[in-house]
Amino acid sequence: MPLTDTIVSAELAEPQRVSAEGFDPSRNAFFSVFLAAMKRHGVEYRARHSENGLLLATEFVVSPDDERKLSAVFIDVKDAGFLAVQSFEIESGAHRIIFARIAGIEVETFVVDLFIDDLTQPEPQARHSGVSVTAKLRRQLLPAGACLVFLGPDGVGKTTLLRAVSKSLEAVFPEQNIYRWRPAVFARAPRLARMPHSRPARSWWGSISYLFFTWLDFTTGYWLAIRAALSRNALVIFDRFYHDLLIDPRRYRFGGPLWLVRALGPTVPPADPFFVVLDASEETILSRKQQLPAEEIRRQRRAYSDFAAQSTAAVLVSTEKPVEQCRAQALESIFQYLSAKLAERNPAWFGRARVAVTPVDANIVMRAERKSPQPSPSSRVPAERLVESSIAKQR
Repeated sequence: MPLTDTIVSAELAEPQRVSAEGFDPSRNAFFSVFLAAMKRHGVEYRARHSENGLLLATEFVVSPDDERKLSAVFIDVKDAGFLAVQSFEIESGAHRIIFARIAGIEVETFVVDLFIDDLTQPEPQARHSGVSVTAKLRRQLLPAGACLVFLGPDGVGKTTLLRAVSKSLEAVFPEQNIYRWRPAVFARAPRLARMPHSRPARSWWGSISYLFFTWLDFTTGYWLAIRAALSRNALVIFDRFYHDLLIDPRRYRFGGPLWLVRALGPTVPPADPFFVVLDASEETILSRKQQLPAEEIRRQRRAYSDFAAQSTAAVLVSTEKPVEQCRAQALESIFQYLSAKLAERNPAWFGRARVAVTPVDANIVMRAERKSPQPSPSSRVPAERLVESSIAKQR
């Protein structure tokens, strides 16, 4: 099987269930802000299910004349600390928006369904099921899914943090597909040796063949499986990825030219994954797994940190802290990354934003494109070159 796990949250893609009890929106941290912003910006709306001031479901009908005002509402909500991290059409004319924030170390998510419709018309008995043709086309051109990649030395805690992050994101993505190393569409990825550097490197030609097979598996796997998942609003998670071949070639018994690995790297899809790079001291890693000497772990730590520093979208997380704190730190940056992607897909509602990285404090900073010009290509050192230099020293 190419997948190590598939998680489905079917309720996220279905209409909301109407509660019999309801809740007071004025006492809810998110909806008190959201409804106040709707009123402040003059957005005419009607709660589809309410009784005696209580909301029985978070579905709202908004007048088409006020749709243009929603961007101001979402700005106010964002300023209050709630990020719009996902949006998709669950049925014809119904837009589901998911907001999220980190409160301390706890993860909070809120779902809002917006129906752009005439407020003077009576509520229809039944809406057209399924998404519109336009929405389906938009999903293909601008998939609402996302790809996360977890990197780090053996023993740093990748699997533990990956599972914790995945569990929290079940409230954001209706589907998750988790892969280990590569998609494995042609052949199952072999189980690596317990001691990853115990086997000798392949020959030069054997390494070249392995590299092209790996590249073909990543590329074909994307177009055969991953792209379709992203179009279904799914989250795709990789435990290690193609870039790991450059950082730790001995693990994959690669003895060929690293410049070729680096040259093929930009062609490996998807083009915009988010990297969660984990780090811990040599002592901590060795206390968990005794697979590599301290000197090699130290080299890998530098290589992974350099990679995170130069990546377009990445966060560097120290796993010296409890897993709950690591999860909160990773998710805070992931939510900002998802918010920026959403702004690119739907600028009319969420505005355009660009993602830049400050890996020192493991925080994603969103800056308006018009305010922060891109650095020139000549002023930026590719992450692969920094990593390659550390491997050269090892050799």
